Amino acid sequence: MHCQICASPRGSEFAAREMMFGTRESFRYFACDDCRCIQLVDPPADLSRHYPADYYSLAAPIQRTGLRRRFRDRRNRGTFAPAGTTDRLLARAFPYPVAGARDWMPRAGVSRTSRVLDVGSGQGVLLLDLATAGFTDLLGIDPYIADTIVHPLGVRIERRTIHDVDGPFDLVMFHHSFEHLADPLETLRSVARILASNGCCLIRIPTASSWAWEHYREHWVQLDPPRHFFLHSRESLARLAEQAGLVVTDVVYDSTEFQFTGSELYRRDRPLTELATAYSSAELRAFRRRADALNAEHRGDQAAFYLRRR
Repeated sequence: MHCQICASPRGSEFAAREMMFGTRESFRYFACDDCRCIQLVDPPADLSRHYPADYYSLAAPIQRTGLRRRFRDRRNRGTFAPAGTTDRLLARAFPYPVAGARDWMPRAGVSRTSRVLDVGSGQGVLLLDLATAGFTDLLGIDPYIADTIVHPLGVRIERRTIHDVDGPFDLVMFHHSFEHLADPLETLRSVARILASNGCCLIRIPTASSWAWEHYREHWVQLDPPRHFFLHSRESLARLAEQAGLVVTDVVYDSTEFQFTGSELYRRDRPLTELATAYSSAELRAFRRRADALNAEHRGDQAAFYLRRR
């Protein structure tokens, strides 16, 4: 066995089980000793059965009306775009339910008129939120949706891959979709092809450069076999970016209590479907504090990587 990222033969194989839905099927992974990337050895021939209709990213967006819709729209403006004082206060008091969201657009250097592509967008929940914040040029792609979706406010979701898309885009985003791809190098080469000269690629992924991987190993919830093909370290993603003509310019750790809540379940042979009732409020608060500490130490189990052309 050789690493698919750096070609090193140094590493070890281990087995991990599918526990999101609790099938307990076993899959082999290889952990490279050199670039520290973890990679799936034996991907199943048919992955579609591992993305059922109730898979979280394929769920249809919740349709809100009245005051709830107005509240959501104002929070989104306060999160993703220059906004008035009330909207900013709402975004601080009731944060967007994805860690680090307020940093994405400023760090990427994009505005509401920038052309944005979301790769692995699912039904387009995030893009709809960007649209309500005033973003006007949004496209999502996902190979697992049934057909093209056209949402209000001009949001379009298409059933295709990044290799079939033409640019240029000011921002190409992968929100926990990059680890699901079997061809990460070719994907980043496609990113380099469609990225505007001053554009940014935002990749949010689980990372093997983490305390959770070191501590939980085969029970680490973010392994998520067999849906996750590659669990990158900082070193392996930087190496991959370089091969594609890109460079990692910034890394922001945004891990949450999920690294503990999910992994502890798996270590006890309990599926993720039991997560909602598994922990007390006090336990969850303690896990969140620990996650914040690990992020500050650059040892959280997920991060936002910002890439640009070399």
